[in-house]
Amino acid sequence: YSQGTKGNIAMYTFEEWKARVNQKFINLLGLGCDDLPDLAYRDSYDAGVTVAEFVREAIEVEFDL
Repeated sequence: YSQGTKGNIAMYTFEEWKARVNQKFINLLGLGCDDLPDLAYRDSYDAGVTVAEFVREAIEVEFDL
């Protein structure tokens, strides 16, 4: 793993990170990344956003929670 831009979180490659995001969406919603509206995956990854943070924020925004 390489260090993310936030410094204290271990980051995966972008492909690994997005695969984890996809799996988390499937586990929680029964929908994968391809089933959801376009989201800022790369920008979030580059900013050091964790998988959990990204999924939580995406669900809050997309489902107005």
